Parts: sequence; C-alpha cells; structure tokens
Amino acid sequence: MHPSTFNWLLMGAFLGQVLAGESKDEKFIQNYFAKNFPAFLTRKLDKELFASMVKSLGGDIGLDEEASKADDQPAEQEQDQAEKTDDTDYTDDDIRELFSDPQVDAFPPHDDGYRE
Repeated sequence: MHPSTFNWLLMGAFLGQVLAGESKDEKFIQNYFAKNFPAFLTRKLDKELFASMVKSLGGDIGLDEEASKADDQPAEQEQDQAEKTDDTDYTDDDIRELFSDPQVDAFPPHDDGYRE
C-alpha cells in the first residue's frame, strides 16, 4: 500500500472515532460534518453509501431531493428542511482553532522507525 493511502486510512479512522464520540468538541465536529459533508458528495452512489451515517448525526444527505427532482414534484422533506433554522453559530475560524491546539502541535510526530 502506498504511504499516502495509509495516511488517508488513518485520517478516516480518526474521523470515524470523532463521529462516534460524546465530548463537546466531538459533538461540534459531528454537527459540522452532518451539515457540510452532504454538499461534498456529488455521486448518488456515494450519497447512498453515507446516508445512514449522516442521518444518524442529524443531517440530510439529499437523496429525497434527487428523487423528487426526477419525478418533477417538490419533496415534503425539502420544504420542512427550508423551514428549519440553522442553529449552528460556528465559523471557519472556530474550526481552525479546534484543530490547532498548541499543546498537541508541540509534540513531535510519532515515528516507530517508519520510512517511506
């Protein structure tokens, strides 16, 4: 396996752990993920793959919207979603601050003799 592939797998494992967590910071990331990840997905197959995860975090992947567009009928869920207010009050700076903990950044990278 190419080293960069391994890095992506580690990042995915870390995100999976955060999405299952209960701390205040983890809840913050879960909310951000549920709100923004669906817009990142462009293929219907990818949306179907992540639909249950996003739904479990309180988000909407948008598959109902795609089905309604195909039928040329407005979806009830789309109207309900438009009526909901966005209760998030975070900014991109909040996200940067969350991921730039000076105590964590002060540690040297972990290396058990790994070489590329």
